[in-house]
Amino acid sequence: MTQKEFKGDEMDSRRSLSIFVRSLGLSVVIFLMAYAQSWSQSVTGQISGTVTDTTGAALPQVEVTARNIATDITRKVQTGSTGLYIISLLQPGQYSLTFVKSGFEHAEQPSLILQVNQSLTFDVKLSVGHAA
Repeated sequence: MTQKEFKGDEMDSRRSLSIFVRSLGLSVVIFLMAYAQSWSQSVTGQISGTVTDTTGAALPQVEVTARNIATDITRKVQTGSTGLYIISLLQPGQYSLTFVKSGFEHAEQPSLILQVNQSLTFDVKLSVGHAA
């Protein structure tokens, strides 16, 4: 084999390696994009709503508790200044909701069914009553 033939074979090998590395890199990028797409498919849901008094005025700082009936896992949030609450990233299942604020009667929703990717809205009115 002459030196010229050797250099030609070496260049072909480098070119083949370069093509292989590019193909491998492209395959990895495609795989990661597909993985990210599947990961972004949410398997959770959310429950939100507004808490008001019987006149329709928003109630801030109401403690809202969502309890997964099957697992007994609870999540607590407080309503904001507009009475809005949002409990996100909940696993699908059956939930009970309780609403507690000092100076008002407690309210409870014993059973709500939350599906995958569902955004469930549950508004509630609290009546003036005994302190919490």
